[in-house]
Amino acid sequence: MKPLWHPLSAILLSDPPTFAPPFLLRRLLARGGSAELTYAGDRMWPAVRHGEKIRAQPLDKDVAPLPGEVVLACPLGIPDLLRVRDVEGDRVRLAGDADPAGPIEVSRDDVIARAGLPRRRVGAIRRTAARVLLDLREAWRGRTDAADPADTVRLKYDEQAPFYAGHQGSMVEESLLDELRRRVPAGGKILVAGSGTGRECIDFAAAGWKVSGVDFAPAMVDVARGEAERRGLDIRFHLADLRQHREPPGSLQAVVFTYDVYSFLSRSPDRIALLREMAGWLDAKGVIFLSARRAGGLYHRGILWVQFAASLARGGATWGHSHTRWVGPDGALRRSFVQVFPERRVRREIDAAGLAMLAWPPGHAILERR
Repeated sequence: MKPLWHPLSAILLSDPPTFAPPFLLRRLLARGGSAELTYAGDRMWPAVRHGEKIRAQPLDKDVAPLPGEVVLACPLGIPDLLRVRDVEGDRVRLAGDADPAGPIEVSRDDVIARAGLPRRRVGAIRRTAARVLLDLREAWRGRTDAADPADTVRLKYDEQAPFYAGHQGSMVEESLLDELRRRVPAGGKILVAGSGTGRECIDFAAAGWKVSGVDFAPAMVDVARGEAERRGLDIRFHLADLRQHREPPGSLQAVVFTYDVYSFLSRSPDRIALLREMAGWLDAKGVIFLSARRAGGLYHRGILWVQFAASLARGGATWGHSHTRWVGPDGALRRSFVQVFPERRVRREIDAAGLAMLAWPPGHAILERR
């Protein structure tokens, strides 16, 4: 069972509250004492609650962590609090108490401290039940941080820009690159809608296309421009709201939406107008690769109905208006707007914009002008 809201967790230094980088945690623990830290998020709920203080104890490298023990580890280089599922040689499998996803496997070197919490085993049924309760609570009580949906999204990406900037490797799935190669000639012009820190633009430019990007988060655009300059790439990044951005008619061979950008627009008329405008930017064979957050199976739809009922009780009434959750640099749990779509609604908006959907495999829908 996949949660509608993915489990969150982060480790913060307590005074002042700020994200704890791995090198600093290791340095603090290397002094031989314990370190007081703050846990943010709900991945380990209810064993560890959001905002709770924990004391990390240095881990003797000659003594393996025990199954059921809660440890401070750095999977993928990011500090987190997780429970040991099992240990086999130099490998340790970890999982969150409220995370129904499979365990994470790390090396023993990635486990840097014990959290001093009760040792126990948490089975799949308990993890699933905890996640369902959290999903229901979030659906009924969770609200975006500001009245303007766009402001909540802009704040999220401005504050998270440094972390996206640190991402190494490609951000583009090979299946998307294959479709672009089939439909966009070498040297063709591609606009990336919601270009963020520029990773997709850089990948497309490296593949031989002429690329530009547009994003409305200033910190993201600053990072993208700096990275393109550092690499010597001729990529133009526009700081603009997609709803106001303009391109010359017939000048592009493709527009590529990055993940969920279409879902960050809260009003259907705005989304339809944007697609109609973009259609005019394409040449005769141009295509749009559209990414939107789709409603999943019965469980996801049930949670969205709970959220819709809560919205009605507060005076709102748009099915699929939802939010993403993230942890701010100060450890606060934040919520930013996202629209979750039944596929038929996206198809209606595409049709109203004068476009046709060629296919919608996992990932991006492929659109062309009718």
